[in-house]
Amino acid sequence: YKEIIKSYSKGELDLFAEMLASLVIELEKGEIDVLGDLMMRMGFGADSLGQYFTPNHISSLVAKLSITPDLTEKQIKEHGTIRLTEPSVGGGSLVLSVINKLKELGYNYQQVLEVVCGDIDISALHMTYIQLSLLGVKAKVQHTNALSFEIWSDWYTPACILDGGLI
Repeated sequence: YKEIIKSYSKGELDLFAEMLASLVIELEKGEIDVLGDLMMRMGFGADSLGQYFTPNHISSLVAKLSITPDLTEKQIKEHGTIRLTEPSVGGGSLVLSVINKLKELGYNYQQVLEVVCGDIDISALHMTYIQLSLLGVKAKVQHTNALSFEIWSDWYTPACILDGGLI
């Protein structure tokens, strides 16, 4: 870390701190894919990969249809947690919508949700890792190709490491 920050001016380092603080503030307003939404609005999606980040309203609809009170209660009683697997996570929109739905149902997502997610795009993975880490989600975030099953790296969020980690 200290080697990397040597290449930045004090003003640039202050800007990084301001950006991180702004992200935290936006995430506290409601768990939406702040970074994925920003990336698409700025036109930074990789069209050559067919990369389009799922709009938050679509992810919200999927979460509302998938996370029902009965199913959620059954999963938690049988397994103690809800395991969400998202092979093409992008910036994390679906995971963040599931968090909102669990909160709406009265659950503490930091206690009942475990996430295994991945993406082929390392930039998208960085966005997901940052957002899930800041929200205290137990997650294994993989740099992977969901079609060939190649896995290049596994990243565990701090909440996952402190809780003993996922398999």
